[in-house]
Amino acid sequence: MARVQPDLEWYSAISRAKGVVSRCPFATVKRCPRYYQSLFLLGSTGFSTPIPTAENEQLRQYWQGREGWPVTDEQMTSVSGPEGHHDYYNFCPEAAFDAFGLFCTFLSRYADEADMYVAHQQLSRTSSQPGHDWGWAWSNVSPLHYTDCSLYSIVSTVPQKSQDSPSAAQEKNGEIVEVKPGAFGVTLNVKRVISRFAKWWLRRYG
Repeated sequence: MARVQPDLEWYSAISRAKGVVSRCPFATVKRCPRYYQSLFLLGSTGFSTPIPTAENEQLRQYWQGREGWPVTDEQMTSVSGPEGHHDYYNFCPEAAFDAFGLFCTFLSRYADEADMYVAHQQLSRTSSQPGHDWGWAWSNVSPLHYTDCSLYSIVSTVPQKSQDSPSAAQEKNGEIVEVKPGAFGVTLNVKRVISRFAKWWLRRYG
C-alpha cells in the first residue's frame, strides 16, 4: 500500500470528492483557534515571522475561554524538541501546508542524523526523489483534510463573534455613543438617536 503524500493534489482531490471548497474557509487567526495557535507557534519557534506582540495578546484574550479553545494538554497545539528537530502536534493542516508543504496535523523530525541516513537509504532504493516523499524530511506525519479536523464542525457552526467591533457591539445593545474615530474621539449614532426619539414620541403622543 502506497503511503499518502499529503500535498495540494491529494488535498484538492478529497475536497472535490466531498463537494467542498479546496481550502479550509476558516483558516484565519480570527476564525479558528487552532489556526491561530499554529501560526503563533511557527513564529515563536523562529520558523516564520511572529505575530506582533500587541495583536497576539488581543487574539489570545479573544480565544481563551471560547468554544474550541483547548482545556487539556492533549488538546493543545504544541511544538517540542530541540531547534532543527521540532515535532509538531495538533497542528492546523492549512498552517502546516503553508509552512512545510504538507497537509498534516502531526509532523515528527528524525531523532538524529543516523536515523535520517537509514531512512534516506531506503528511499533511494525505491527511486524516490528528494521532495517527492515526506520521508526525506520527516520520520512520521499524520495527514489530515480540514473536514476531518476535530474543530471544523465547531468553528463552522458557532457564530463568528470575531467580526464584532466595539461599535457593532454597542449598536446591538442600543448605545447611541460609538467609540470610533471622530473629531473628539467619539461620535453619535444618528440613526439610533432618531429611532429612540421616534419611539419616545409615539409613546407620549401616539
